[in-house]
Amino acid sequence: MSVNDLEKVKSEWEAVRDVAKAGIKFQITSSASGPIVKNNLPKKSDAEIIHIRPHTAKRYYQFADGSIIGNGTLADSDLLPDGQRMPKQSFWLNNTYIMNLINQRMREN
Repeated sequence: MSVNDLEKVKSEWEAVRDVAKAGIKFQITSSASGPIVKNNLPKKSDAEIIHIRPHTAKRYYQFADGSIIGNGTLADSDLLPDGQRMPKQSFWLNNTYIMNLINQRMREN
């Protein structure tokens, strides 16, 4: 990864950090398969190199009012500064970024 790309990663990481510091907001909608929980963390389309996604296949949300949504357990979640819980999250490299690197290397060779 180039120094320029590392600077972009730092900026994208800071965007996630800033949302987490300000407070992650949840929006709950319903669907035929059950409730859908969305949040205000940056999405893959908001960043060029990295994005954040759930680290676990099981979901466990616990909200300020005490309600719980998900098929997971407490162990599948992380405690947020405001006392709410959400599924553990991990940073992922965008697949488009990886493909661009591969294509660039192939053109160079």
